Amino acid sequence: MDYAENNALVDPTLLHYSYAFCASHVHGNRPDGIGTVTVEEKQQFDVVRTRLLSLLENHITHFRYCFPFGRPDGALKATLSLQERVLMKDITTPVPPDDMQKVVQKCLEKAAQINYSQLIQYAQIKVDAAASAEKRLEDVIRLGELCIEVLQQNEEHHSEAFSWWPDLMAEHAEAFLSLFRADMDSALQVQPVDSWNSFPLFQLLNNFLRTDPHLCNGSFHEHLQDLFVPLVVRYIDLMESSIAQSIHRGFEQETWQSVK
Repeated sequence: MDYAENNALVDPTLLHYSYAFCASHVHGNRPDGIGTVTVEEKQQFDVVRTRLLSLLENHITHFRYCFPFGRPDGALKATLSLQERVLMKDITTPVPPDDMQKVVQKCLEKAAQINYSQLIQYAQIKVDAAASAEKRLEDVIRLGELCIEVLQQNEEHHSEAFSWWPDLMAEHAEAFLSLFRADMDSALQVQPVDSWNSFPLFQLLNNFLRTDPHLCNGSFHEHLQDLFVPLVVRYIDLMESSIAQSIHRGFEQETWQSVK
């Protein structure tokens, strides 16, 4: 526990076995249900359980950094299993599914904020209201690319461990994107009305969201569509007009001669 709390990597399976041994002693595992445990042992066990719950919640919240790219293999899944074991009141009564789901939900809500703030620091992007519209758009497009990369990594390396709670992972992704949404909206508000420069941002995000079964037509995707509807409609009208003019000019250059 001391090593793990100081950011040393400790096999969660080892922690699981150690905790299970302590729990079986405190709660009793004799067939006749009779066991002896001192008050001091019970108090020490309660302290260990509280510390372990805090440690595991911290690891789950920082899953991208405690288990980068899903490594060590299976460690995040083992951590979630241990979390469920520690939540048990004794060695026989299973944890209600809702209790475990609430813990995971709370951790993933915090994780969305942590992951986005870490991403901002990594990208070295500072929101500057005095910056030019072009610079702010450039920053938000780069930030959008990084957000997509983070979500793709989560799906590739961590989704299996959270497979029991796919809805919570979808909520985590939406919460993560909602933080990006604030920066995106502020950058788009300063763009010229008649500019097409922001269209690549829509294409980038929409191409990713429409292929994701959990995020397609979700809250962020719907906001993105509503935001760019005027621009897309103008683009379609412009293309329609351009094609019509091209066809009309082509007809004007045609010479019709009867073939005998």
